[in-house]
Amino acid sequence: MSKRLFVDEMSGFFSAIMLTFISALFFLIGYSYLYSYFEFYAIFPSELELSLQDILVYSFGPISAAFEQYFLVMFAGLISAYGLMLFGLNFGAKESFIAMIINGSLVSIFLILILSLFGSSALGRKNAENDLTSLNLAMLVGQNTDENLENFFGDDHDYSIRHLISTSSTHYLILLYQAGSDKWTIRQARDASSTLAVYQD
Repeated sequence: MSKRLFVDEMSGFFSAIMLTFISALFFLIGYSYLYSYFEFYAIFPSELELSLQDILVYSFGPISAAFEQYFLVMFAGLISAYGLMLFGLNFGAKESFIAMIINGSLVSIFLILILSLFGSSALGRKNAENDLTSLNLAMLVGQNTDENLENFFGDDHDYSIRHLISTSSTHYLILLYQAGSDKWTIRQARDASSTLAVYQD
């Protein structure tokens, strides 16, 4: 086997491996972000009927933050592309110029995704904390709704109910005390006995 053919085959194998890892990292980043975000509200992502597309979409926030913070890493990855190119040229693989550039770019993307994964959990919790007081106000209307809340929280009405997310079977509401950061997570079944009204800002 010639040196050029060997380098070409190894380049193709390397590209396939990197693409597999990159695809998996997109999923892990999105799931890590969502897990930390909803964990702040004592909710597990498995409760929320999230699709693969939902998880992948939420990976872009951590990736964008990592790219802004670690731009030099991307630059270093591009430099490594030229290094791989020169390595290929030294082995006589002149036709592999484009493949070497692609592989170097894949390395830089892989590094950015690794850094995004490390920061996704902290970013998810931070955004959950920031979103807490900006969630839309909500009101439960139904049989014994007010009475049930009073039985649980007593005569203290210094709280507000806020809407976090809804699934096909459950409304997830946050009861937030006005005087502090105490919060309760309410799981309200979507049935005929109550109606959820959400204020749209």
